[in-house]
Amino acid sequence: MLLETYKNDNLMWLTNVNGPISTPGSGEKEAFRGDLVIEFGDMHEASQTRNPPKQIFEQVVLLADGGKITFLAGFLEDLNSLAPLTERFKGDFAEGLMPILYVLNIDDPMQVAVDGVTFACLPLAEGLVWNELMDLLYIEKSDLKGQSAEEKVETVADAKGEFKPKGENLDFANAVTKTNKAVREYAGAI
Repeated sequence: MLLETYKNDNLMWLTNVNGPISTPGSGEKEAFRGDLVIEFGDMHEASQTRNPPKQIFEQVVLLADGGKITFLAGFLEDLNSLAPLTERFKGDFAEGLMPILYVLNIDDPMQVAVDGVTFACLPLAEGLVWNELMDLLYIEKSDLKGQSAEEKVETVADAKGEFKPKGENLDFANAVTKTNKAVREYAGAI
């Protein structure tokens, strides 16, 4: 199973949902919500442990079927992370997959082609990917009532059939020229 491979390869940084979908007829479907590692941190020589990742794909919503990713959404702070994200996970993408990415440092929706994969990129300065997906795909909370966490991911993935991406079609090189200087602001104890 794909998610077991990700776990064994230490690609899961944070996990909220991770498991097979148990509804009849679901076959080998598995669902994930959490954060995935794009670029590992350096090894700490003294303790032989790895430092935190250099790049993370955050708030990921993923559905895999038969070992291939059939639905993928998540958050990137920087559009420049799209190339390494594609390099790390493209081999697991089902044919025709168009991931939905919310990106901090873009102002307008765009469709970005990287290595044969087109990503629907949407600006997101604040908010949660899950909530944004619910709005984008016209899913009501009542549509998810009584479902397991894994089944909710499947319901969101099934609703993507209605989604029509907006924005300019760009290759990666042109897309990164349209980024802004936005950075995430952190609040905490003073």
